[in-house]
Amino acid sequence: MIGVGLTSGALLAAWLLTGSRKQKTKTFVANEARKLRKRLTTTENKVGVYEDSEVHYI
Repeated sequence: MIGVGLTSGALLAAWLLTGSRKQKTKTFVANEARKLRKRLTTTENKVGVYEDSEVHYI
């Protein structure tokens, strides 16, 4: 089962990165990475860094 999963993943990657789909895939991945990076940086700025040393456990 693991081999089938790896094989299908490799085939999907090969299909996405060939022909006219190559540029579309690169653009899609870059846009999603940019969105994720933006979301992570805005979340950190809103919440701030939580310091565990100041917590008092009962």
